[in-house]
Amino acid sequence: MQRWALLLSAHHYDIKYRRSEQHCSYFCWPGLDAAIKDKVKSCSACQQMRNMPQLAPLHPWDFPEEPWQRVHIDYAGPLEDRMFLVVVDAHSKWPEVTVMKSTSAERTIEELWSIYSRFGLPTQLVSDNGPQLVSEEFRSFMEANGIQHIKSAPYHPATNGLAERFVQTMKQALKSSQGNGSLNRRLNTFLLTYRNTPHATTKVAPASAIMKRQLRTRLDLLRSPKTKQVVQTQQRSQVERRSKAKDRSFIAGERVLARNYCKDPKWIPATVVAQTGPVSYTVHTPENIIWRRHVDQLLPGTNLRDDSCQVTNQDQLLETYHDYELSPEHPLQQPTNVESAPDSPEPARVPTQGTVAPQSGHTPSPLRLRDNVTVDSPVRRHYPARERRPPDRLTI
Repeated sequence: MQRWALLLSAHHYDIKYRRSEQHCSYFCWPGLDAAIKDKVKSCSACQQMRNMPQLAPLHPWDFPEEPWQRVHIDYAGPLEDRMFLVVVDAHSKWPEVTVMKSTSAERTIEELWSIYSRFGLPTQLVSDNGPQLVSEEFRSFMEANGIQHIKSAPYHPATNGLAERFVQTMKQALKSSQGNGSLNRRLNTFLLTYRNTPHATTKVAPASAIMKRQLRTRLDLLRSPKTKQVVQTQQRSQVERRSKAKDRSFIAGERVLARNYCKDPKWIPATVVAQTGPVSYTVHTPENIIWRRHVDQLLPGTNLRDDSCQVTNQDQLLETYHDYELSPEHPLQQPTNVESAPDSPEPARVPTQGTVAPQSGHTPSPLRLRDNVTVDSPVRRHYPARERRPPDRLTI
């Protein structure tokens, strides 16, 4: 009895006995230490007051291969009379923070839907055991959208350590920036900086991991984009090369050489009818065709001696052309007495009286001339006239 009394007395006074000369000077017997441990383990009062055990080995989460597969959420606050819903992507470490006026399950689901509308539905969601996160309404929301809800053990925040650690960082940033603007402004400034800063775990900025690009900040104003500089340099060199070219212009009635895209020859003589734009002209060819040509498709032809492209009534042709441009009564249309091949590169010939056919691509469109306009150049037909037959209708 005296031995057990000594053991209990030593235990209640937190005396640690070891096999040493000092302890053995009072009492000692074989197996003294084991006897003390067994007595303490059998004492219910001692077991209720024990300290936390040694931390277990770390069991890290599996790293998701794609963004937004697993997200961690948590509520932070109250901070400055506000609560914050924090959502962090496990792959990119991209944070989403929403200032909440209410932390009910309904409001939580609404804000999560707003975030999911931008990033999509995750595969897994990790959270603690907050009342709004373990409610029946939230459970139905998770099941309806095929999201696996993983809840951490109560009072063990390390399971949801990704969100918990971000909450600490956010709180420190907001507290240290008090007095530098409103809460929303300071929060958005912090989020922009955080998303653009390489993360300690991935060594990559969250923006680069989820968006494949860095977010533009005011620091980018210190340097001009390289692509923009290259493009501007190339544009300046093009302008300088073109500035050495001579400015060409023509007036109505002037003899020119027009580029021929139908067949040989490459250039044919023509007469300028009118200027239709800053660098666009209409010309009249010896074959009685009106062409539209760019100034780059015309050459001066003042020394030409071929009079085949001269028009007997130039003033009347100009008047007719202006009337055609201004009046809706003279639309471009297919001639009634000429059949044009759709794939032929040669423009349709214009009779002295009638209409002309529009052309596609770079081939100019002839104009419709008035009935009282005559041209000296004869009309040559390279294909037979269309034979028009009455429609064969079914009569009953």
